[in-house]
Parts: sequence; C-alpha cells; structure tokens
Amino acid sequence: MIDPAVGHAAVIRCGLLSTIGRRSQRPFAAPVLASAHRTVAVRDYLAWWATHPNPAGTFAARTRWLRWLPGGWLVTTMFALGYDGLIYLDGGGAVGHVFFQRRGRELHAFSTAVSPPFEGSGYSVVMLLDFVAYAAACPGIERARVGRGANNVTQRFLQRLAQHDQELGWRVEPDGWVHFAPPSG
Repeated sequence: MIDPAVGHAAVIRCGLLSTIGRRSQRPFAAPVLASAHRTVAVRDYLAWWATHPNPAGTFAARTRWLRWLPGGWLVTTMFALGYDGLIYLDGGGAVGHVFFQRRGRELHAFSTAVSPPFEGSGYSVVMLLDFVAYAAACPGIERARVGRGANNVTQRFLQRLAQHDQELGWRVEPDGWVHFAPPSG
C-alpha cells in the first residue's frame, strides 16, 4: 500500500472523501502502485486495459505492437517502458485506476477509470489528486500532466487543485500540467 496523500494533499483528500461520503457510503481505499503490487488480479486488470485501449488515444497508437504478447509479458514490458499505475482495490479486485508513464522528470497520466458502484460519485477527482500527490513525492519528478486538460473532469480537477496550489507549493496550469519544482534552465 502506498500513501499518495502527502502533507497538505492528505488534508484535501480527506475533505474530498468526506464530501463524497455524503453521497456514497462505499469506502474508497488508498491505491497500490501496480509495479509494486504484482498480484494476479492486478496483472489481469492491467493486461485487460492494455489490450482494450481507447482506439483514438495516443496510448493505443504507441503500444499497438505490444498487444500480441501474453498477459504477463505484456505487463512486464509495459513496466520496462515506464508505464505504471495507481490501482484501487475492493475485496481483492481492481475497481479503478490512474495509468501513467514516466518520461524523464515527468509523469504523464493518460487513463482514469472507476468501476460501479464507485462511478458517478466523484471518486475520479480523489484518484487524480492521489496521482498528483504520488508524482510530487517521486524522487526526480518535477512535474506531472493530468491528461491534456481538455475534458470536463480534468478541467474541474485542475480548477479545484489550483485553489490550493500555494499551500501545496505547486503551480497548476489549465493545460493539465502541475509543476512541483521551478523549471530548470
């Protein structure tokens, strides 16, 4: 189990979960890091999503050549290429995720999903906060991208996060970037 909610982000996460708890009585555990939690359930979950990507997405185009690999090899290869994810478990099964790829000093989130009965309750905002808090705590990571900032969920998340950027010590941009350290150069 990782604790992605660090410092002020932990307070914000608790507040979000409290608000969601008034609408949904389902508990929502902290995520596990896929590469560090290699159970059969997590492997199968990752393999399914890797072989069923959004056909219009960049991930589908970049990983098309990998989809013929058997599940275990596919997941191992994805980890070797810098892909990973925060996985949310309920009763041992995966019920949600934030997938991302490490590129140098950046983490790029590219897929977020939550299963019933958690969907539609606001848990995706908590998941995105967990991702950004995880990225901020990763050694060597200077910034993270939460999609491209083009959809409503991402825009609402970025607007909410920007309200706390000074207390968090982050710089939030409307195009999806969250900076943790001043740009070098």
